[in-house]
Amino acid sequence: MKMPLAKPSIKSSIKIARPRLSKLKKAKKRSKKKKNKEKFSTEKKQLLKNIRKHSLNADTKLVGKAISFIASIPSFREARTSRLLVEKAFSFSEEKHRKQKRLSGEPYFTHAFQTAYILSEYGLDTTTIAAALLHDVLEDTDVKEKEIRELFGREVLGLVKGVTKLEEYDEEELELGEKDYLKDLLCASSRDIRVLLIKLADKIHNLRTIKFLSKKRRREICENALEVYAPLAERFGLQKMKEEIEDTCFKELYPKEFKKLSAKIKKKARQKERDAMNAVKILSETRIGKKKFFQKYAYKLKKKNIYSYFKELKKHRVLGEFYDFSALVILCETKKECYEALSAVHSLFYPIPRKLKDYIAAPNLTYQSIHTSVIGPRGKPLKIFIRTKKMDEL
Repeated sequence: MKMPLAKPSIKSSIKIARPRLSKLKKAKKRSKKKKNKEKFSTEKKQLLKNIRKHSLNADTKLVGKAISFIASIPSFREARTSRLLVEKAFSFSEEKHRKQKRLSGEPYFTHAFQTAYILSEYGLDTTTIAAALLHDVLEDTDVKEKEIRELFGREVLGLVKGVTKLEEYDEEELELGEKDYLKDLLCASSRDIRVLLIKLADKIHNLRTIKFLSKKRRREICENALEVYAPLAERFGLQKMKEEIEDTCFKELYPKEFKKLSAKIKKKARQKERDAMNAVKILSETRIGKKKFFQKYAYKLKKKNIYSYFKELKKHRVLGEFYDFSALVILCETKKECYEALSAVHSLFYPIPRKLKDYIAAPNLTYQSIHTSVIGPRGKPLKIFIRTKKMDEL
């Protein structure tokens, strides 16, 4: 006669389950570490790819007239040494921040890496990128100045110290009237303009991850960024940075207005894009002499950020008055071709009076381009920018 199997007691079940849970936790921990390692490895490759691309680019890159340094074209040996410096800074920073976490739960090193990555997209020199990777080690770890100087040199140490000093100013509570003073202080306190560029990249990544802070703290940071850091980015010609700071802060400070305005602009931008592409089709098929004149040119679309419209609407303007939701950019090879293209555009589309601005003949700091507005294919106004490819890169 078969005896029925006895049911395991609660105690015995717990004893059996414990080692399994422990193994599962360890396996998850190992898997998470492996994923983080693979993630940072992939990101490091992308960072070095950006550096390599810019180090082999023969065009001189300037970031506004205020920037006093020029990124020289390194030889093969110098380029390799530069990449090794970044790799060493990457490993050092990752090690020193290893036990630290952000409020999001991500490793703290993610912030240092993203700050450096933002700068690598602008083609900045590898010394600046190495300093960006290390910009928080003096403030948040047990690393001493001597160690950075011995491992990375005096130049990198100077940049890291400069950013650490700016962090102290940034943390101070300032009244509204002191914001202009802070802008001047940030400029004056930084002997090397690259310190401010690192600080701007640092601010942008913090704004990208701002949702993990309290509502009150988010508002304080965004108000400060709009009044101090967006104008600084504009002063140095960093339009992309300025626009990202403005739109992120606008979304945080005025969520309803942002949602409503962005939906309206998106709808209008789509129609302007169609107008611009129709204009490109007409230009490409038009013959001047025996050749299709505009086929040799490159075209792209340009959009303004949402916050710029919000500022204009506050001046008692209405959205219907705008027509630059999406503008057409014509890219030429030489200055001479720019003026030839302008003449041809005006012969095909009726130019709107008093809307021609020539920033090639009279540059605005480092900015060069011809602006014109014409009556487009549907009989609606269309904004057109004409410049060389080098001007566009600058």
